[in-house]
Amino acid sequence: MRGRLALLSLVVSILGCSSSDEEPTKQVPTLEPGGCGLSYDWLPRTQVGSVVSSSELAETRSAPVVDTLLSLAGLSALTPSPYGAQVFTLRYTTQDKGQRVEATGMVAVPWNEDAPAFDAPVLLELHGTSGFSGPCAPSAPATQHDYALALTILASRGFVVVAPDFIGLDAADDGTQSPNPRHAYLNAEQVAVGALDMVRAARAMLPKQAAVLARPSKDLYLWGPSQGGHAVFATELYAPYYASEFRVKAAVALVPPTDLVALAEHALSVASPTTVALVGAMVSLDRHYSDGSAVPQLLTDADPTHFATRMPTLMDTDCSPAKEFDGVTDVAEVFQPSALTSAQSKSFDSFAPFGCYALENSFTTTSVKRVSDTPFLFVLGENDDLVYSPVEREDFDRLCAFGYRMEYLECAGADHVQGATWSIPEQVRWLMDRVDGKPLGTLCQRAPAQQCDAQQ
Repeated sequence: MRGRLALLSLVVSILGCSSSDEEPTKQVPTLEPGGCGLSYDWLPRTQVGSVVSSSELAETRSAPVVDTLLSLAGLSALTPSPYGAQVFTLRYTTQDKGQRVEATGMVAVPWNEDAPAFDAPVLLELHGTSGFSGPCAPSAPATQHDYALALTILASRGFVVVAPDFIGLDAADDGTQSPNPRHAYLNAEQVAVGALDMVRAARAMLPKQAAVLARPSKDLYLWGPSQGGHAVFATELYAPYYASEFRVKAAVALVPPTDLVALAEHALSVASPTTVALVGAMVSLDRHYSDGSAVPQLLTDADPTHFATRMPTLMDTDCSPAKEFDGVTDVAEVFQPSALTSAQSKSFDSFAPFGCYALENSFTTTSVKRVSDTPFLFVLGENDDLVYSPVEREDFDRLCAFGYRMEYLECAGADHVQGATWSIPEQVRWLMDRVDGKPLGTLCQRAPAQQCDAQQ
């Protein structure tokens, strides 16, 4: 049972067809990027989305091998797999705050020996929280083979799977220097821009690889858990502005932190896993939008923890800084009194500058106008104490009132990870129904929590 749970949990760090690639006729909307005091222009398309380097991993797996892996993970319902998979690493060009940078990730493609080539939709896999610096990247040497395994399972459904590490998580970084650029944790623009540029680079890279069967189309499906669920919403929001050549067909957001203001107020009210996540987000965002000098307005610097002084450094050097909060039982040990007052009065949105960061990166309060109409599957865990379920249930209703078309699934008895892993069969069926053009189910109605198909 322990082995099955480990493999099932691995899949959530990631998680199946022919279509025309004719360029759609559309008017591209315009957007001024930045927000919260930042203002700059995006680089032109010619300077981003190109391949710097790529290589194939010795990870090609046949469909029967994938079936064995699925069975070990308790996902026999997904067998038999139509394909095996090949996996590649990729370094590519993108941009951060209008400056050209490089980023890394992995690409998995369907594979069967002697099978004919075919057009395949792209599944943009947006990973959960892994850390804040290069050694924490999913495709870094220490973790890339495990990550390739999860991508293989996804590619076996018939998708070209594009899995960015996120800007600032450079897999070639050995951690000896501060990241440049830094990963802006829960920043919507940075993650969307980097992800969409990797799709462009993957589409340029794959035709040059020998024996690759799948020709990636411009049909794009989004999938991601936790931080990746937030990134799903972000990429869907920014795609029409930044990469209008793609057709975003459907999105699966698993345990997503969509309302950063309400989550912050919960994190400031009771010591919990949400408290730790808030610290990481706000330190990261203050260094993205400014110079990090506002952190002492949020965090205490008292003995013995010195959170205000130590957390920025730890986030640059340690993939598990959350352990610094072991033993914290009172939020007053972490946050300044003014921050705690903002939570008590339900006014974190006006707690400068952090309220702006939360508003700008939440999806009913962002300044970025939504111009798309992508259908979503929105998945929660009943007992999630990290992306706190009561907050996200309310935000589901708010997002629906805002115009999002979403189906709802809540896994009974599930914590944060289980909410995403126990629902894998439902996620795959929902995605394949969208690929097959089947009608959507009931929209914008929160059903009671139910036992999900892969519950252990």
